[in-house]
Amino acid sequence: MTGYDILTEPHLCEAEHDIKQFADDIRAKLTGGTSPTEIAAWPNKAERARRLLAGTASEADKTALATEAQLRGKDETPQQLAGKQIEREADYAKAIAAIDGYQSQTLRQLAQDKPDPFALPDWLDIRQQAASELLQSMGLEMNDA
Repeated sequence: MTGYDILTEPHLCEAEHDIKQFADDIRAKLTGGTSPTEIAAWPNKAERARRLLAGTASEADKTALATEAQLRGKDETPQQLAGKQIEREADYAKAIAAIDGYQSQTLRQLAQDKPDPFALPDWLDIRQQAASELLQSMGLEMNDA
């Protein structure tokens, strides 16, 4: 079920799966195969980074950023790492919002339009191309997704 309508025709059920898979493939490409556990830590890292740059970091925050910066071996300060973490979080949030919006809108359109089996490949290609172009306009290359 898409949340908008129940799709019972086999070709539409398959299209629903394809839409979700396309979005999942883009998400996986964005994260570079990063583990779900590591991704789940990103918001915490960004909050810690904000506190460090705002001058309100706890000793635990400072230690965590200093340790990570040192162990990364990239000759960066905790402040430099904090800036990178905040930037990465903002880019990721923007991209995920676009992907989630694509998926939601396309599933809704699928339920409304219910394209016939012969028109469906073109229908999907147009929407996937539009999503790829949107992400490219955001500076994200998604040609392989």
